[in-house]
Amino acid sequence: MLFRSIQNGTGAGSTYSFTKDNIDEYIAQFESTLSAHSDTRGLDIQIFPGCLNGGFRIMVGSFASVSRAEEVLTVLENVFNMDVAIASPNRNAITIQNLNNDILFETDLLSEMTVSPDKGDRIIYNGRSYKGCFRIDRYNLYKDALVLKNVVSIDDYVKSCLSSEFSENDDPELLKAMAVIFRTNAFNSIGEHESDGFDVCAGNHCRQYTGCGSYVTNGATESAVDAVSGKVIAYGGKPIHALYTESANTTVSSKDAISADLPYLSPLKKESLSDNELFGSWKREYSASDLSSIIRSAGYTEIVGSIKSVDVNKRGKASLYVASITFTDIFGNELTITGSEQIRKLFGGDLPSAEFAVSKAGKPVYVVYEDESGNVQTFSITLSGSPGYFVFAGDGVGSGMGLVIETASLLASKGSDYKDILNYFYKDVSIENI
Repeated sequence: MLFRSIQNGTGAGSTYSFTKDNIDEYIAQFESTLSAHSDTRGLDIQIFPGCLNGGFRIMVGSFASVSRAEEVLTVLENVFNMDVAIASPNRNAITIQNLNNDILFETDLLSEMTVSPDKGDRIIYNGRSYKGCFRIDRYNLYKDALVLKNVVSIDDYVKSCLSSEFSENDDPELLKAMAVIFRTNAFNSIGEHESDGFDVCAGNHCRQYTGCGSYVTNGATESAVDAVSGKVIAYGGKPIHALYTESANTTVSSKDAISADLPYLSPLKKESLSDNELFGSWKREYSASDLSSIIRSAGYTEIVGSIKSVDVNKRGKASLYVASITFTDIFGNELTITGSEQIRKLFGGDLPSAEFAVSKAGKPVYVVYEDESGNVQTFSITLSGSPGYFVFAGDGVGSGMGLVIETASLLASKGSDYKDILNYFYKDVSIENI
């Protein structure tokens, strides 16, 4: 596209010097003059500010052809004694538009720029709304590479995270507890993306962040975040890795899940849980060749043939989560995977959790685990399913570490406040202001 610009210059005895502070005032004056003059009143042009070629400009339209741009240029030159020129298309320019596709600003700045809405408004990007402002960094001019960052207050970030995962109808104490968790993890993530130029990413590495479109102003989630503003969970004076999971009969220690020593993540068991309540929440079936394909697709080369057997070697300490599992193929090749999260991730998200029992359909298997008192418990279970298939039957959703949302909600409904809830799941921690 071709752009019309009115450059800094002198006209009708006045000196025009456009800066970021006065360009809006000049645009208003120019628009008023255009609408008042008979020769320019009917021009189909759009006026917006720009910062191109090292200076601020008043842009007067985007044109599909040189001939149309020249027609408008002639009219403006006849009416105004100003320095008017056609700006050729600039591949390095960034154009900011609103939802109506009106151009708001254009720039070819080579470093960064900030786009802010009017006070109290939100920015819409890819159909999602965001608070704060957007900062655009250009880090590779030749590849036209841009980094788009949402600069937002920590509380607005927490409100966005909380509202995208929880309901306005959830218990206020549960919402407060989760708000403290999200703030704790945000502070814990600062520095991990320093080389990228931002604090937290919007993906699963930090946590999914989709802006502020979900939460209701002055609603329950917003009130919960405001009530615990500034509070984090600390262990030894530092924010913890406040892991949490959707549901679980037992939780698992960080050592057995991710081979990390996080002492505040201790295994817990649901109260009054009996053996006949275990491994009944979900079930997955895989043929011998399916399992072999899953393993090879995950990058493991030890297995070359169909799977002959699957054996649970070890469960987490005081937990039902599988901490070590061995797959053996028909040629006798073995693959042992350690860590409940590594085991869950092997299946690419198809297994809801690593709290499961596994056997060939219709064949009994012994489940051996250590209870919270350190005593070894054993019971037998027979899993139904398609003949010849391996059946994985389990409970829980998620990593099984830290706070269990399902249990936390129950505690809140029984009168526990957010501090009680957090101290129930995270051992020897304190709730501190940061």
